[in-house]
Amino acid sequence: TVARYGGRDAVWSGAQRRALTYCVSTTFGSRHGQVVAAMREATEAWEAVADVDFQHASDEDRRCDASNGAVIFDVRPVRGASYLARAFFPYSARRSRNVLVNDSSFTVRAPLSLVGIMRHELGHVLGFRHEHTRPEAGRCYEDGNWRGVTEYDRASVMHYPHCGGTDSALTLSALDAEGASALYGAPTGSAPPAPPPSAGTPRSGTADGSVSAGQTQRYRPIDV
Repeated sequence: TVARYGGRDAVWSGAQRRALTYCVSTTFGSRHGQVVAAMREATEAWEAVADVDFQHASDEDRRCDASNGAVIFDVRPVRGASYLARAFFPYSARRSRNVLVNDSSFTVRAPLSLVGIMRHELGHVLGFRHEHTRPEAGRCYEDGNWRGVTEYDRASVMHYPHCGGTDSALTLSALDAEGASALYGAPTGSAPPAPPPSAGTPRSGTADGSVSAGQTQRYRPIDV
């Protein structure tokens, strides 16, 4: 389920998708290596199913913040946030292109892991919306600014488990792989197939209270 912005799918261009550079802030301290490893595993998961290339610019780690124009996005720690992690969409300005990792991400219980959280956040980086914003989910509606690339997928890495998702480990499903390939091409660089013409339709939903059409609602613990 891809985000829509300005009447178009929110995806990276051909040149950008093959040079998605990022830094991992050294302000993670003793956890820096853990985050680097989690990002490596998470980026490899997406690279295995789509023609995208994430590149860790380790030389930029010591000045890894929103002002660093040498990378596409930065990965930085936060403390005391109400989410586990927060990311962005491809249309975001550089100052907002951050993956913020809350300290609570390091103490989650299995099967959820830091790697799973990063897989989910990188889905947003590639333009994917929360799968549970689709009407088939029946709850946790957010808004109608999306287009269905595949059929609804309850097992999607982009589906919150507490909103009806079935994969608490947040791994890429077969339909996640199909959707990523449709938007970005197969890993070999082949042209993406034509996606089905499904689109989001604003509607009401109920989850922890009523959410009206057109109102954006964020559901914890993993924020956009």
